[in-house]
Amino acid sequence: MKTILSRMSRVARRAREMSVDPRLIALFALAAVALTIWLLVSALVVREEHLTVSAGHELERRYALAQVLAGETQHRGVILDFVTTNGSEDAIERVSRRELDVALVQGGLSVPEHVHEVAALVLEPLHLLVKKEVEFRSLRDLFGHTVNISVPGSGTHTLALQVLEQAELEPGRDLVTSELDYDTLRATTTEELPDAVFVVSPLPSTVATMLVREHGFQVVPLPIAGAMRIRHPGIRASTIPAFAYSGRLPMPATDVTTLATRTLLIAHDQVSTKTVRRLVDAVLSDRFARAASLTHDEEEALLADPELPLHQGTHEYLSRNDPLMTPEIIDNMESLRSFFVSLVIAIFLAWRWFRARQLRGFDVFITEVSELENEIHGLELHAGLDLEQLVRIRRRLGVIKARGLREHREGRLASSDLLNAFLLHVTDVRMHLDALILHARERLEKKARRVGGAGDEDAILHDLWRDALGSDLEA
Repeated sequence: MKTILSRMSRVARRAREMSVDPRLIALFALAAVALTIWLLVSALVVREEHLTVSAGHELERRYALAQVLAGETQHRGVILDFVTTNGSEDAIERVSRRELDVALVQGGLSVPEHVHEVAALVLEPLHLLVKKEVEFRSLRDLFGHTVNISVPGSGTHTLALQVLEQAELEPGRDLVTSELDYDTLRATTTEELPDAVFVVSPLPSTVATMLVREHGFQVVPLPIAGAMRIRHPGIRASTIPAFAYSGRLPMPATDVTTLATRTLLIAHDQVSTKTVRRLVDAVLSDRFARAASLTHDEEEALLADPELPLHQGTHEYLSRNDPLMTPEIIDNMESLRSFFVSLVIAIFLAWRWFRARQLRGFDVFITEVSELENEIHGLELHAGLDLEQLVRIRRRLGVIKARGLREHREGRLASSDLLNAFLLHVTDVRMHLDALILHARERLEKKARRVGGAGDEDAILHDLWRDALGSDLEA
């Protein structure tokens, strides 16, 4: 206990020697403790954050995946608020305008620069379903038929037009296109439905299931993925497995080759990296993998081969297990060593310059005292000494001395050498002033003896002194 008290006493004594109030040190210590506690609590407490999200039509498989993802993100403090859009292109535009934070969209579409990929989820095969009356061997067999390409603003609409362009089929000239949404298709009778329908959806597609089982549509192949990928790099080859949409008859009877895009989870670049890391963690969870029917290879592909520039939060998640000290970091530290040495030297020189300015602080006060001394010399040149001016100079000298000592005590000035020089200079000027004032007083006393008698000498001297000092005596 005595050792602790002794150390505290030495710390307090050093603080006094440094002209620092110990209470200020205690205040800084308390502030540091409070900051540490706040940072610790902030790191441990998971704050909820709401994000607006779009995932297509409620009938789509993509929307069901988004619901599962929302359940996973909720456990991680991210609440997804669903917003309806007109399709993937509309969702991308709204994310770019920050009307949406994130979205699950069809890949292969053009994306503005502020929209980044968080993860690629599953493949979305392009389904081409035709009525059983249509004899289909190739895309050219759609000539003269009515084909539904979905609503404008949807990814299906864009991809369907690209497929028709690849087959050199021009809407309005070679075939008739309709733009019915999924709700309208579901409410339409078999006779009124188009002859063919394009649908982009992860397997199994709710719309494709409805068209096959309720209206007898057939799933037909689209073996053009390689040709399409030349102009559209986001397109991949895919297969719709046999019996995927079986009803009374197996459909398709064999594996159907088609093209596909990937379901992309995208976000605006202003969505925080911390939030995006939580989204990626939810995407890679086992529960989401089971709901999306992901195989091991597909799980590894979620963050590999990105179609768009990855969000910074995804980059941070991917590097979460990287070692803190890599060879590159060590090389950079070695390169920066000379910089830090130069920085330390510069700081030291700056500190010396600052201290030098502090040491020169007494020069100001010494100069002021010298100016008073010059005024005194000027007064001595006159035939008679101005007592009033001498008294004023002595007062000003006292103010300069008090101000210099106060600033030295507060730590704004230093150097005992300059302090001693200052005090010696003040003393010298004061002694000179006192001698002049005493000489002027002696002259007044002689005058009082000449003018008055022995009884009136004090009164006359008082009046003479009062007249000589004037306003200074009243002050």
